[in-house]
Amino acid sequence: MDNVNFYATFNKFGAEVFVLAFAVCACVAVIKKIFPKLGKRGELFLRFALAAAFYAIYVTLLGEDVTACLEKGASVCGVSYFVRSIFSGEEGESVIDEVINAAIPKAKLTKKQLKEIKSKTTAEEIKSAIFKATEGRISETKLEILATTVYEIKNRTEKV
Repeated sequence: MDNVNFYATFNKFGAEVFVLAFAVCACVAVIKKIFPKLGKRGELFLRFALAAAFYAIYVTLLGEDVTACLEKGASVCGVSYFVRSIFSGEEGESVIDEVINAAIPKAKLTKKQLKEIKSKTTAEEIKSAIFKATEGRISETKLEILATTVYEIKNRTEKV
């Protein structure tokens, strides 16, 4: 079934996002070998920064508009977690918990709040659930990026 998810994701995003996600995964793997004590929050930041940077380089080389780098970077970051989950055998649920707890560690979300976030099906519902769970103590940019990343991980790792 993972092959079906893999091809569905490839079809949705296209080759460029997958190539960038694989590049992000490769870079993170190398950096984690060099810095084995890299925490989950550091890994999330690293993945997102690399995803946004790689996408910015990609659109710059093609001469396209760079304004969507943060949004597309979040998509590339989410797909990179999906790629990691395929090769590591991790379940999508644990990856989502890891991403949320790394992005907003001070919120100390309960299992009930995490379950509520993971039960949502659209990016807007996820965004609303995260905002509610954090009691509004999250910036709009961070909220948008986190919601997009969680949505992409959730939809790409679901069993078909």
